[in-house]
Amino acid sequence: MGGDAARSDLDKLCDPLKKLVVRQLRSRNWLEAALLADNFPSTKATSKDKAVFLQKLMRYISPPSKNAVLIISSSLRGAKGTAQVVRDFWLACRGSNFGYAS
Repeated sequence: MGGDAARSDLDKLCDPLKKLVVRQLRSRNWLEAALLADNFPSTKATSKDKAVFLQKLMRYISPPSKNAVLIISSSLRGAKGTAQVVRDFWLACRGSNFGYAS
C-alpha cells in the first residue's frame, strides 16, 4: 500500500487491513505509529497524506462504558470505498507523476 505493491494487488491487501481495523482494538494506534516515521511507507507521502489516509480509514473509536465493550468502527468497513482510499494513498506514496486510469 505504500507504493511498492502492484496496483493489481491493492484489492487483495484491503481485506486484511479491514479485518485489522475491525477486530483489533489498538489498530488505530498501530497504524498511526507506523505512519509517523518520516520515510515510511514512502518519502513521497506527506504527513497530510498519511493523516488523510488514517482519517478516512478509521471513523471513530468509542470509549468503553461500564456495560458495553469497546466498539471500533471503520467508516469504510466492508465498503468498496476502502479500495479507493488505499489506491489514493498508494498513488501518493508512488508520487504525483505516476497515474493510472481507475
